[in-house]
Amino acid sequence: MATKQTAAPPDRVAGDGAQQVSRQQLIDLLNEDLSREYQAIIAYVNYSQVLKGAQYMKIAEELEGHARQELEHALIIAKQIDYLGGMPTVRPAPVRVSESAAKFDMPKTT
Repeated sequence: MATKQTAAPPDRVAGDGAQQVSRQQLIDLLNEDLSREYQAIIAYVNYSQVLKGAQYMKIAEELEGHARQELEHALIIAKQIDYLGGMPTVRPAPVRVSESAAKFDMPKTT
């Protein structure tokens, strides 16, 4: 789970130099992560079903397993957002799909 870092305002720096974020900023950042988890789930499920042929069956099983792991991550993040008083997003980050195994590529996160 990659988290996009944003600079905290100067008045939000702790005494030890660590940046602090407000509750709402944390909820917003967690919702960004949640959107990317949804994106990964959709991509893994889609791609596990796009693969055709005996040579890809083991890969398809692995992708299904990854989808399950991403769902676990999404549930953890959604619970944290709820705990903080926020509403978990229901919108995935944009999902790139392919109908061909040769053309599929997961987006890189920074």
